[in-house]
Amino acid sequence: MRVYTQYDGIFICGKIKEVRLLLSEYSSRYRTVRELITELFN
Repeated sequence: MRVYTQYDGIFICGKIKEVRLLLSEYSSRYRTVRELITELFN
């Protein structure tokens, strides 16, 4: 599973099931995408 950030968005590459689990987990923990990004890169 890889997460790529570009100027126009975030791209997550991996198995669809993994991505869904990851997104559901993150959406419950982080209110905004910005919080998620800062957490990923810290």
